[in-house]
Amino acid sequence: MRGGAGAHQVRNATGEPTRILMLSTRIAPEILEYPDSGKVLTKDANDDDIFTSRYGEPVEHWEGES
Repeated sequence: MRGGAGAHQVRNATGEPTRILMLSTRIAPEILEYPDSGKVLTKDANDDDIFTSRYGEPVEHWEGES
């Protein structure tokens, strides 16, 4: 499911290392939303980052992420 209703979060509350496997049927190009940091990332058909922004202003991809 795309959009906010399809958002996911991965969290490890055990204190031990864990591994996850995520599968997707996504179709490129793609726009990803990061609601916690207010950012949007645009990817091209080659899966390369084109543009990351917060409220229309360019930002670094990891800015505001913890």
